[in-house]
Amino acid sequence: MNSTTALAGAFSLLTALSVQPLSANPLQQGIQGFNDAVYNYCVTAVSGQRDLMALSGKVSEFPLQERSDGMLGVGNLPGGPAVAMEDDQCIASAFALPVAFTFDAVAQGLEINGFAEDSDARSISEKSVIRLFTKAGDGKKVIRVRLSGNEPGAPNTASRYSTLVAFVSVEDSSN
Repeated sequence: MNSTTALAGAFSLLTALSVQPLSANPLQQGIQGFNDAVYNYCVTAVSGQRDLMALSGKVSEFPLQERSDGMLGVGNLPGGPAVAMEDDQCIASAFALPVAFTFDAVAQGLEINGFAEDSDARSISEKSVIRLFTKAGDGKKVIRVRLSGNEPGAPNTASRYSTLVAFVSVEDSSN
């Protein structure tokens, strides 16, 4: 293969990738799936509708699917976004997605929907990220979203993939 043929092939590949809609991009789908898990499923669930399966297909383009580990998968997406209710808390998780970039996308969606980030609780190191968001709910309730993630090689972790977790809860504002 000569350099002209190689260049033409590379240009064709780049052109094909650049015209692909974002929704068809697997990484973008995984990030959107985690974002939907956090906001559309978990925030909605802790705000009153506790039955996650009842929300499936109503709050997200990605329906929930039962998994063998007890979690509910958000679509069949890269990064395996999943949700589960435990007591009064909803947990969303994913893996192998870029932590900071994914959390920035989630933060943007939360802030658009009235959440404020607690910058004092924010902790970002080279490989670990923790972010906390709050929003006044009905009456004296506060909705809290805690994002916690690690890139591979973060201290005290052994995973070869990034891990992302969101803990979503509703608490009395007096706490």
